[in-house]
Amino acid sequence: MILAPRPELLFSAVLATAALAPAQVVERISVSTSGELANHPTELLTRPSDDGRFVAFTTIATNLVAPDPTLTRDVFLRDRLLGTTTRVRPDGIVGDLTPDGRRLSYFRTLAGGTAVLDLTTDAEVALTTLPDVSFPGPFSADGRFLLYVRVNGGVGPDMVWRRELATGADDLVSATSAGTPNTLTALPGFLSSDGTIATFTTADPNILPGDGNGTNDAFYKDYGFGFTSRVSVDVNEGELAGHSSAGNVTSDTRFFLFSTESPVVPADTNGTWDLYVADRFLGDARRASVSSSGVQGNASSQSLRAWIAVDGTRVIFDSLASNLVPGDTNGARDVFEHDFETGLTRRLVLGLNGAEADAAIELWGVSTDGRYLTIRSEATNLVAGAQDGLAHAYLVDLGPQCFVASYCSAQPNSTGLSAEIQSTGTPSFALNNFVLSALGLPASTTCTFFHGTTRVEPPATFGNGLRCAGGTLVRLGTSQAVDGVVIAFQDLSGGAYATLQPGEVRRFQLVYRDALAGGAGFNTTAALEVTFCP
Repeated sequence: MILAPRPELLFSAVLATAALAPAQVVERISVSTSGELANHPTELLTRPSDDGRFVAFTTIATNLVAPDPTLTRDVFLRDRLLGTTTRVRPDGIVGDLTPDGRRLSYFRTLAGGTAVLDLTTDAEVALTTLPDVSFPGPFSADGRFLLYVRVNGGVGPDMVWRRELATGADDLVSATSAGTPNTLTALPGFLSSDGTIATFTTADPNILPGDGNGTNDAFYKDYGFGFTSRVSVDVNEGELAGHSSAGNVTSDTRFFLFSTESPVVPADTNGTWDLYVADRFLGDARRASVSSSGVQGNASSQSLRAWIAVDGTRVIFDSLASNLVPGDTNGARDVFEHDFETGLTRRLVLGLNGAEADAAIELWGVSTDGRYLTIRSEATNLVAGAQDGLAHAYLVDLGPQCFVASYCSAQPNSTGLSAEIQSTGTPSFALNNFVLSALGLPASTTCTFFHGTTRVEPPATFGNGLRCAGGTLVRLGTSQAVDGVVIAFQDLSGGAYATLQPGEVRRFQLVYRDALAGGAGFNTTAALEVTFCP
């Protein structure tokens, strides 16, 4: 069944939500440093770096740098801060860009293998060489691991591997339950931020016992616990009759994206591809490719590069459906966002003056916080100026996104617990419904929330706890815990927030009295890093 927002998600320690839709800014990426449009289509591009500065792409265009006389696929890097386009490698096809914009994976066309390029030093490491054939998949967010496809000796099915870049250690992700190589083609999905989860797609029936559907399934390998499991199952854990494809995973490895042409929930009756979020802790699945009123899409929503917020509440995807939002009449693929907390679905990328794009838009990547998108489109009305109808690469800036993430750690108090800091609502100035809370405190302790402009790394000893928020500190008033819980509404319309602007970041902690614990007599929670939005 389609699930309503769950109360436990409202008290998540890691929350990422979008508030009111800000004005988007669309910028064409496949241009020369002087602004000349690429004279051939963009074929592939990467996700953006998390600051929106860098995007890499592949094209055979000959007018982006000089001299470039040959029609070969080259790897270009667009630096939006400097406004420059650089050919970082000739004869290459881009794979992925790390969120910090430092490392780029690509396929070396002439050498026939996968390589990782350090864009700050121009140093390059080859992962494979002929006769092995390989192609890069995505990095883990920390840049430690790369997922890639390899065919040993160029013979046999595609296999998915995970490479630890610092050590060169390889592991076969798509191994069967017997530990042998897969016998049917396997394709890479995504890596979790720390690389401990790898998703992949294959129709091989030997990955798990009991796989009898004879179709592609979405799997994940969990390196932390040492097992492989299937994501693409229905709400009763039954296997799906149709094909499925693996998608992204949240940083806490709880929520997984997958697309499937089969019904996962009873209400799925459209007979086409839909996008789902699977909660592996609760064992349920929710469909993301629906309208704000819950109407299912009327065309395929298979979205191979869909993005999911860290708490699983927001999904950004592309879809051919024309009934997810009102007024979708362009008959082409568009980019959408579905918010499970509000139930709202909105179209994210529009043309000039709010018009719908006049051609299909493909989603290629999203920054960690959901602010920046990379897209590919032949549309002629996304930006002003010269148009040629070719497929170009674009970056879309949706503006500051509300983002809350936990960091640091808390020390045990006199209850034997470590007090938790959490949030509900959205750190949006327009919505003004942001609430801080703390759990696991001494029964009736006096406490104070505060925020600071910087992280303290490493954390500093502070009473019986740790201070993780620093810089300019602002106290947010004194509260009294009730049964070990304190809840404090944060009025973003003034007071401690009067000078804050959308996009600014503050780090929050709670300090509380704890005389029974002895020592300094006070302690702290862990911390939240909060990015405010309009």
